[in-house]
Amino acid sequence: MIEREQEISIFDIFIILYKSKILISLAILVFTLAGYLYYNSLPLKVFSEYNISPILNKDKIKYNQFNSYYNKINITPEYLKRLFIEQIDSYEDVRLALTNSSIINRDDYSSKIEYELAIENYVLKFRLEENLINQPAGESEVKLIYTDTFDNLNRNQIILIFDAIINSANENVRKDVIIEFDYRIQSLERNNKYKKVELEKNIENIRKAFLLESNNRIIFLQEQATMARHLGIKYFKNYENKDPSITNTIIQDMYITEDDQYYLRGYDAIEKEIEIMKQRSLPDPYINEIGEYLQRINVIDQDLTAERARSLFEITPVLSKDDFKSIRLSTNYFLKIKVLSEINKVLLISAFIGFFIGSFFAISSYYINNRYYI
Repeated sequence: MIEREQEISIFDIFIILYKSKILISLAILVFTLAGYLYYNSLPLKVFSEYNISPILNKDKIKYNQFNSYYNKINITPEYLKRLFIEQIDSYEDVRLALTNSSIINRDDYSSKIEYELAIENYVLKFRLEENLINQPAGESEVKLIYTDTFDNLNRNQIILIFDAIINSANENVRKDVIIEFDYRIQSLERNNKYKKVELEKNIENIRKAFLLESNNRIIFLQEQATMARHLGIKYFKNYENKDPSITNTIIQDMYITEDDQYYLRGYDAIEKEIEIMKQRSLPDPYINEIGEYLQRINVIDQDLTAERARSLFEITPVLSKDDFKSIRLSTNYFLKIKVLSEINKVLLISAFIGFFIGSFFAISSYYINNRYYI
């Protein structure tokens, strides 16, 4: 007996599938039902998103007076929102919120490493998403997204987690603003302090130089006065004087212009100059540069920038933990929670598998039942 295979055309296949439509439909139904039961056994996949929006104008105006005076820190809605996003982006606040929540129980883990690893895995379920399309400059739409699976969906638990994250980030933004303000004010005060010290040092150096020069001058004048007395030169006399004294002989045909001949002015004038120089208690009236430095020190002493900035900063909401808002703090309004349903995809795949297996069984049966032997 010779075994011969029967060739089946595409047309024959469609006929076979049509005749086996009940079998194929039954296979599709069975697998679809199995897919439905399988999907219901899976934990729920939950998608949560929180819209991060800038503060309102009614909150913005609370910073206007401070911003108009002190421009080193411009506390605007965009500035506060950027600080808030930086806090979330660091994941420190997310990690802290998860640690403080009951979603992860420390007692469920045998070691601290396993517990920390579980925390990190939960942290990675959060992400920031920024939409720059059709958004004004500096006002991009930012969302904090959290995706997780739950056997039993507990919306309050998700709300509490987001509340903890947002409140923690908001508080850290408030602290960061205070730290930055204090740093800038301290920098301003230190800068003014060292400017003043530098000016005072300059004045001190000028005074020392003047005192040293004055002392040297007095010593020189005393020597010249002694010389003038020794030579009997009491008064200055020019070359037209006909007095036959030794003074006239020395200064004849000479002008007194150099310090080495200063005694020719006469000891009376020189001693008077010594007396006047000794009476000078401070060099300030005689040196213009000291006056300029003193004016600059006076400007620094009268500068109230730091004091006014502190005073205006105190009336902003930053110093109040209860009133401060870095973004619009409304979890119930901005938080959206929805269950991601994939049942259609599961049912479609199940139905396709049922159709494929039913068709394969029908064609295989037809081929086996209709082969013949010669």
